[in-house]
Amino acid sequence: MSAQPFLNLSPGEDRIGRASAWIEREDGCVLMVALNRGGWTLPGGGIHPNETPQQAAVREAWEEAGAHAEASGEPFRIYGAWDEAQECLPLRLLSIDPSPEGRPVIWINPRALPWAEDVQIRQVLAARGETPAHLALPPRVTEALAHAARLGFDRSCSAETGRLLRTLAASRPGGKLLELGSGVGVGAAWLLAGMNASARLLTRPLAKVRHI
Repeated sequence: MSAQPFLNLSPGEDRIGRASAWIEREDGCVLMVALNRGGWTLPGGGIHPNETPQQAAVREAWEEAGAHAEASGEPFRIYGAWDEAQECLPLRLLSIDPSPEGRPVIWINPRALPWAEDVQIRQVLAARGETPAHLALPPRVTEALAHAARLGFDRSCSAETGRLLRTLAASRPGGKLLELGSGVGVGAAWLLAGMNASARLLTRPLAKVRHI
């Protein structure tokens, strides 16, 4: 989808926070709207000074997605791609019309890849205790991250990079893998999570080589 300008029905510099809407159908699909820059996001935007987060989420759901909805649960605190905090409100859909801002909308399965990796969706699922098993951190990764935290080491690979490493390792059953520049083992743990029993991994830290 190419980037295109959409209407903005609630511009202004007087925002006091951000709110987004989690609108889930009976089949488990969740409503998302198009971004100006391309891609998709949960409906949402700024909270006006005279609004509650619930009111802002309901308004934004209508403006961006054409969704008539009402609050149906407590908010989740999540963070966007640029670490901006927002209150994500579960809403119950009453009816839906074309987006007043002219945005395309899409219903997606939030528990299946690639949508389950979306920065907003991943956090909402975690807050609801619904993280899919294939997205949970492998035990070795959790242990390595805890060790990194104890050491104050902040250069471990991200979860997104780690999942890519796991996928690449899984694509080489019985393969011989080499990791260069190992830190405290987070990347190696992700690789191990994708390797089968006959695969082998050689990691090379700065000072020495160790076999796993």
